[in-house]
Amino acid sequence: MKIEKLEETNESNYFNFIESAIRVEVAIPEPHHHDTIIGIDPGTTNLGVSIIYDSVLGIPAIVYKFKMIRDDTMLERIYTLNNILYHLAYKEDLFSMDIVGDVVIEGAAYGATHRQVELAEQRVAAALWFITRSMEYQDEPKIHLIPPKKIRSVVFGNGDTIAEEEWKDLPKDGATALSCALYTMIKGKRLESINK
Repeated sequence: MKIEKLEETNESNYFNFIESAIRVEVAIPEPHHHDTIIGIDPGTTNLGVSIIYDSVLGIPAIVYKFKMIRDDTMLERIYTLNNILYHLAYKEDLFSMDIVGDVVIEGAAYGATHRQVELAEQRVAAALWFITRSMEYQDEPKIHLIPPKKIRSVVFGNGDTIAEEEWKDLPKDGATALSCALYTMIKGKRLESINK
């Protein structure tokens, strides 16, 4: 899938509680869809988040790459992630629109051994953040945890193709987050959700 990088900005001043934040606007060849889709590549030092807005709005897709100082405890890491998502939601105006339809969080890679417990904590923290917001704002996003190979198979037609190799202009974790969001759009249907 061809992705066109439109504009890149450094957002580190806005997200001044972490090491750095890069925001990239991208044009994607998107079929019509009615909800905003969020993709998340969780991490303890690098976090990718993408937003594909409702196609009626005509807003380019947004890709973020966040570099965090690795916190020592689970509670510190969860606090940092929640703070990022909260600031992101305000910056990208996610609270004012009744829009979030799907949130796709990259699940565990089968056989991976490095920091899997910490990554699982980040996945749950991200899912809980969106569940909490949906109770607060009455929108009901469907939250999905999808293994990376399954995401790549749907988006690229091959489970071994890696997003950052396919889209070299995008920041690494942001590219993976974009593939997470595209997964739902390409599938074209609601998936099994953890919050039925």
